Amino acid sequence: MKLEKKDRLIFANQYRILELLDKQNASEHQKHREVVEGGFEGLYDDILGQVIDEDTVTEAECNEIIDTLSMFRALKQSFAKLDDTSGIDEYRIKFDGYDGNDETKFMAFARFFCERLGRFEELEKGDRFNSHCPMRPVYNRMRSVWNSFPSDAKSNISKSQIRDIAAAAASPK
Repeated sequence: MKLEKKDRLIFANQYRILELLDKQNASEHQKHREVVEGGFEGLYDDILGQVIDEDTVTEAECNEIIDTLSMFRALKQSFAKLDDTSGIDEYRIKFDGYDGNDETKFMAFARFFCERLGRFEELEKGDRFNSHCPMRPVYNRMRSVWNSFPSDAKSNISKSQIRDIAAAAASPK
């Protein structure tokens, strides 16, 4: 990780303030300050490890995640209204989260959006939003089917439409 000189100065000042305010952990804050003041890049990850290592979640990516969550809400609500659910693999229409290793920023945003902002509370969230395998390609296939429906039909999905979305989840074709 690289930090510009101005960023190092900002971090150093922040750690100096923490040294004064948080007496119990002052020596730890002092070590962190010395790392950024000294420009010891090899140790930056040790002190900045709690910050997600990927780029920011772009507006387009936020919209993709919210669209995905909206689709799963519509699937859940529409599935619950069906009298006959035969022919639909329910596990294919449940939100499993995103992969914690390869889709970390997506998982983090979905968790923040749902848990901290209180959105989409009715959805299952997998293992704390961690699917443990890449899901974005699956969700994008599903969303392409869902987004092909007219806007007024996207919240009340028919059985055949649910099957079409589930089929997209099952196969990359």
